[in-house]
Amino acid sequence: MAIRTCSFVTDRLVVDDWSRLLAGDSAETIRDSFVMSLLSDAVTRDLPSGWQGRYDMDRAASWFAERQREGTVLLIAGRSDDNPVGLLILSESERSDGASDIRVGYVIAESAWGQGLATEVVAGLADWCRANGTIRSVVGGVADSSGASARVLQKNGFIPTLTDHHRDDGVEYTLAIMP
Repeated sequence: MAIRTCSFVTDRLVVDDWSRLLAGDSAETIRDSFVMSLLSDAVTRDLPSGWQGRYDMDRAASWFAERQREGTVLLIAGRSDDNPVGLLILSESERSDGASDIRVGYVIAESAWGQGLATEVVAGLADWCRANGTIRSVVGGVADSSGASARVLQKNGFIPTLTDHHRDDGVEYTLAIMP
């Protein structure tokens, strides 16, 4: 699976597996504390209803473990200071021709909103997918109420996609990587 090796650097960010960015005995505690603070009411408002509500350390650890079972969760950190600012969540579907389709989600800390970090992360992911050579497409779903997330994807060349399964609460956007 291609996404297991995903990591990249942008002008301001490092995106990598949390265990490579947070080392030491307290790494899981730091990760869970970050997830707990990241998933605020404002941040989760347009996300799945099961992600909403208050988080304590146990719920944060469970949430992270669930995302890891579904795919790969990468930590987004500042390049200059290594401070975590978000998470990039990827899942992969392998195709019979050996190529893969990637589903992307991202969560940026409320304190980092409005700085273009989500756009930068998605651009970095798109570049990584192009360089990988086995990724056919990247798909991201956006709630109708999240115009900012739709703009992030559109700025990176994603286009609205008609699918066989209709989303009542939003739109799927697709970025074609290879034909």
